[in-house]
Amino acid sequence: MKRTFRKNQLIISWVVLVVALCLFFWPAAKLWPALTYEQPDVSYKVSSIEDFTSNIDKIRNSPTMKQYSSEHFEFYLPIDYMSQAEANAYIKWVEERRGKVLEYLNHQDVSDDELKIEVFVLDRSGVSFSNGKYFVVYDPKSGLDYTVHELTHSLDWQQIVLLVIENDENEDILHQDALNNFFYEQTAVLAEEEFGAGMAFPNYGMPVDAIIYGQLRQGTTIEPLESLKQREGLLDDNELTISEWRYLWAGSFARYLIETYGADAHRNVMTAGYQGAYQKPLTELEQEWLTSLRVGALRQGIMLSLGGVLVLAIAHLCLGRFWLWLLPVMTSLLAFLSWGYYLSYSDDELWGLVIAVVAGGLFKLWKYKIGVVTLWTLGLLLLLESLIIPAI
Repeated sequence: MKRTFRKNQLIISWVVLVVALCLFFWPAAKLWPALTYEQPDVSYKVSSIEDFTSNIDKIRNSPTMKQYSSEHFEFYLPIDYMSQAEANAYIKWVEERRGKVLEYLNHQDVSDDELKIEVFVLDRSGVSFSNGKYFVVYDPKSGLDYTVHELTHSLDWQQIVLLVIENDENEDILHQDALNNFFYEQTAVLAEEEFGAGMAFPNYGMPVDAIIYGQLRQGTTIEPLESLKQREGLLDDNELTISEWRYLWAGSFARYLIETYGADAHRNVMTAGYQGAYQKPLTELEQEWLTSLRVGALRQGIMLSLGGVLVLAIAHLCLGRFWLWLLPVMTSLLAFLSWGYYLSYSDDELWGLVIAVVAGGLFKLWKYKIGVVTLWTLGLLLLLESLIIPAI
């Protein structure tokens, strides 16, 4: 009977080990590019844009560039940078992403040759940008690919052109709420998160809302959206971290609006403003969004805490049968840390559980019951910290 019980425990411990390893590797694979990425010098921004716009005709006709035409785009791709197979795959991918973004944002499909978008891919460092009629992507094979972000800006430009044309060339049809950088970065950040290649400013492959949840738990103050709307641009060369946050807030706000009210209402802001599109002022929509963030942060904290409780339960078993459960405990802790960092939890929120497990093990050497009490008391107290969200 004892032998059967030990065999069953061994099987269970190995199952836990395998599951924990799987749970560890998925977020770890997502985290690795973001953790190893080196932030570029933002002084690239002005120089790269000015350099490109002043030399655009030379770039189009350069012998180092090859032109490709697709149904909706004119591509200019570096010959030595992309093989024919890579170029064909990239063109197909951009066309597919165009369809996905249009469907998600419920934009009108444009097939007019005069509104074809030019896509320039350059093989050097720089900050990608869109000028409406065309967009520029620098070195997408480096792991940072801003294609979908800039593509979305150009697709928004097409919608603006269509609105103006449909209203007898009257540019006054556009509402002031849509004539700012904040409005157009909303859809670009959201589309990049949904359909991008994985690594791009501002979230670098991480869930946008999860990053904001982490900000809230650390007491970060979200700037009023009205002030973001008044800014000439969200990017600040002197405060790159704050710039990232502004882009994240824009993308998160767009997700809330589209998932709550639909894409049509968000597009209607272009002509009717927030009040006309939603029958609510921006300040009221902002409060709804902030409330949803608090609920989301709490929900995420509960889920991570439940995962932490499972780790504590495995550690409890380890206190009784050390060698049998040592590896499952270690891999479970790694999985907990991996998911915690992926969900933008801070070091003190995550490593507290490791401390609780170690403390329980040390006290177990003195007395088993004291070790168990220490493990659960300290562990649960530290897990409760993830549920505390400062007022916004």
